[in-house]
Amino acid sequence: MYYVSRDNCPITNFVINYSDAALVVNLETREIMLRNTKSTEFFSNISHLKYKEFIMQHSDPLIIANLEYCSFIDRLFQEKLTPTFANEIFANKCYSTVRFLISYKKTSCFLFLINERDDKEQLLNNIII
Repeated sequence: MYYVSRDNCPITNFVINYSDAALVVNLETREIMLRNTKSTEFFSNISHLKYKEFIMQHSDPLIIANLEYCSFIDRLFQEKLTPTFANEIFANKCYSTVRFLISYKKTSCFLFLINERDDKEQLLNNIII
């Protein structure tokens, strides 16, 4: 079923209806301005996307290393501001992610899409900018 937002904004409609995790994040403040239901599996009910806070909440070295890699990709995106595609490993699962610079409600943001991959044999990290 396809849902249409009250404001009928194309970005809002895309995020709400995206089948995997999708977020719109304010580029400057890191506030999550929009998210779909699937994204709560990754980011619970947090209001800001700040990897340092996630890292401090964990003691498992593997999870910390995974989060540090996610943070690294995020920093690369913020430096270049170009579409950034990556394979990211977290909790022994591989995800394809993409970050795009967008304008949402007249604010500089990025669209962050996360898609779990099925190919368990290829647990690897890589980045394409």
